[in-house]
Amino acid sequence: SKPTAVAAPAETSAATPGDAGQKTLIKHIRTEGVTLIPENDVREYKQLRLRAGKNDTINPFIIDELSRKLYRDMGWFSPIGTLTSLYVNGSFKGIYNPTERLRENMFQEHYHTDNQFDVFFISEWVDGDATAYTPALAALTSLHATPNVTNYNLVQNHWDVVNLADYYLACIYLNYDDWPWNNWAIQRERASHGRFRMAMWDAEAAWGVFGKPVNYDTIGDKLLANSGGCSEFFYRLYASPEFRLLFADRINKFMFNGGILDDRGSGSYVKKVKDDLVARATPLIQFISNPSAPSSVGINLGWYDAHTNATTGRRAYLFGPSATVGTFRNKLLWPNTEPPGFSQFGGVTPANYPLVISKTAGAGSIIYYTLDGSDPRLAGGAVSPSALVYSGAVNLNSITTVRSRVLSGPGGEWSPLTEAVFQPGAVTPTASRLSISEIMYHPPDPTSAESASLITDAGDFEFMRLTNIHSAPLDLRQLQFTNGVTFNFATGDVQAIAPGGSVLVVKRKFAFEKRYGIGFNSMIAGEYAGSLDNNGERIKLANGPSLTTIQDFVYKTNATDPTWPLAADGYGPSMILTNLTSPITHGVGAAWTTSAQPGGIPGGVARSMNYAIWKSLSFSGADFLNAGISGPSADPDGDGLNNSQEYTFGSCGQVADSATFAPQAGVMTVSSQEYLTMDYRIVSGASEATVTPEVSTALTNWLNGNANVVTVNPPVTLVDGSIAWKVRSAVPMSGAVRGFLRLSLLGP
Repeated sequence: SKPTAVAAPAETSAATPGDAGQKTLIKHIRTEGVTLIPENDVREYKQLRLRAGKNDTINPFIIDELSRKLYRDMGWFSPIGTLTSLYVNGSFKGIYNPTERLRENMFQEHYHTDNQFDVFFISEWVDGDATAYTPALAALTSLHATPNVTNYNLVQNHWDVVNLADYYLACIYLNYDDWPWNNWAIQRERASHGRFRMAMWDAEAAWGVFGKPVNYDTIGDKLLANSGGCSEFFYRLYASPEFRLLFADRINKFMFNGGILDDRGSGSYVKKVKDDLVARATPLIQFISNPSAPSSVGINLGWYDAHTNATTGRRAYLFGPSATVGTFRNKLLWPNTEPPGFSQFGGVTPANYPLVISKTAGAGSIIYYTLDGSDPRLAGGAVSPSALVYSGAVNLNSITTVRSRVLSGPGGEWSPLTEAVFQPGAVTPTASRLSISEIMYHPPDPTSAESASLITDAGDFEFMRLTNIHSAPLDLRQLQFTNGVTFNFATGDVQAIAPGGSVLVVKRKFAFEKRYGIGFNSMIAGEYAGSLDNNGERIKLANGPSLTTIQDFVYKTNATDPTWPLAADGYGPSMILTNLTSPITHGVGAAWTTSAQPGGIPGGVARSMNYAIWKSLSFSGADFLNAGISGPSADPDGDGLNNSQEYTFGSCGQVADSATFAPQAGVMTVSSQEYLTMDYRIVSGASEATVTPEVSTALTNWLNGNANVVTVNPPVTLVDGSIAWKVRSAVPMSGAVRGFLRLSLLGP
């Protein structure tokens, strides 16, 4: 769709690449439904800044956009944009850089919250105010005066110190000029968990293009000189040994082992992002510069080559000797004790992999490591009780996070942290090892809150869940969806699945997070291309260079084949495979059931869900507003279960399915004695419902508890997310005494 509002038009004359007179044509733009920045997890933008790159005088937009993308890819929400040509009334006006704008609404979209934000941009609070900032700055001042662990912990109540370390590391590596007194921002969500974080903006002066050589002392001349702007945060944090070691940890994470800022080699991540931007910008630059012979126009990448030169570039300088002013070691941000090395830096390994951890530190130094995800070092410098002393190869036989440090000697210096995730024994997926266990092909309509976030298409909430049904981890690096939707796991965020574990592929991550939160993010491999057809279609999953078939089937709807679940076709639930053991029959309708909750069970188990959420995912439009349809006591599908009971037992409020989901009474014989029984299922995530079996002899005095009701078998968790129970009366029936057994439901 097209923009709905624009503001602040400026110069409209055509601009040439690198023209310092080129102006920002539009201050901001409001859009709906525009997929403008493909790499972004946000697709709708309330405000955009159409940057003209007037100070990016070498190659328009590449330097600024590259810098902001690298910081974003370090894991932090910060504005990014794209490169585009601009036409006004059919007249070409130049190359521009539509970019997210540093305002409250941007952070609300990224953090998936309606909470307000405090946003300080360069010199003013553009959103919110300084109410929370004043004590936050006071905490930094106290830390600077007394840099102990107590004050460092107090600082973390106000500031995300990991974010600050990453931000300053990126700015130091990028040789950022026109900063820190200018072009900086902080933001904080107004919530109990809110802490101040940095955002990057206007990095046109990075990479030395404003005259700063690769050996410029950013740390000393800008940050420790407390030269204004955001330098004061670093200046105060720097006094803390805890922060300095954290900074070293982040250096090791991002500047070694193929990290985001590790610019070594032809396959570096820095080069990959740079090459992508160059490929986008080059045709536009060449067309503007010489339309008649565009291929004759070259791209000036001298700034990049100088910055990343292996022997004379920025990295070589920063890791120079301690005697060289401005290096990490000179500024006490890189200990003399080097971090440990791993014989393989994580990833898929052979089964029972013997991990070798090495060190360069001298005699008396000790390698400590953990296998439980904790740090071997406690705050203050003590060895963690969870830490193990390395004495030889560590055999890894399951997916494990290994974290390790070197201690130079008793009471000595700690090295930076080395951390990696290992996936030992991961094997090739096959049809008997990997199942497509859940398909949300026709999701519930957007709720009012989701619509307010400009999500208007129910299809954006589609997802599929794949489950490892094998006894060993599965290697996903050559797995692909090739029909129905397309997705290559080689480019995904999940490379292996543990036995019994699951991975998700989603239509649109932003929409998924809006509906389900961020708790499933570690399971999301990525977004697929295409959509799942609401009328059914063929799905194919293949593996390896020859695309060996893993699963190939057609799912159908109840309208075309009554054996397929009706409730999954737009009534709320997803479709769940009932049999996760081989042989798997994905293409048979009877092999599928529906999730016990509307919206599906992307984590494989029921989510905590109150009635209001159940209602919003079960009904929409006028039905949602009509209490006679969506209220707890209503029975719109006429199956004898009201909505409160449907919510509790895991059935669908719009499909008559009580024959499957309603409790079933019966009689069982134990040692020649007959007992009343009740088979029922409940949804553990139904947070507002409580079910209690009760017995009576006269329908007046109902009793519960173990003395009156006995659980026949341990409860069984079913694949649809519900839990099956079977109970019986504790006292047998007799001719002289009547017996009654019921379920007491307390709910919405």
